[in-house]
Amino acid sequence: MFYVKRSEYVEVQIPATNLNATVYFPDLPNLRNSKTFGLSAYMQDTAGSAQSGNEIPDLQYWKNTIVFLYFENGLFIAQPIMSFANVDLNNYFQLPVQLAGQNIVWSKSYLQLLSPVANYQGRSFVFNVYYTLN
Repeated sequence: MFYVKRSEYVEVQIPATNLNATVYFPDLPNLRNSKTFGLSAYMQDTAGSAQSGNEIPDLQYWKNTIVFLYFENGLFIAQPIMSFANVDLNNYFQLPVQLAGQNIVWSKSYLQLLSPVANYQGRSFVFNVYYTLN
């Protein structure tokens, strides 16, 4: 069973001028020193657009994106962003990827873009982070 105590909307914006295949998460002051218990990512068909108004990358580019999450003790998780999708194009629903209360260092966590970088420019990836403060 997955319980939501706190949730934070996170948008990883990829600037229109971006030339890097590695895009870091923004500074997330509300999540500093918090314990993360779950993470969801939202596809274009389920979220439409990001809060900033940016489009979410198409499915073909989603499939070519890897999420790297760094923890305070130097360990990390690296997995395709598709594994974080909670609803897909076939309306398949899954619970958020459940973590064990790790303290994620967001400033060192990033997305690795495997398709040509120009395909991601001016778009955003959207996540929900489920966490507690103690």
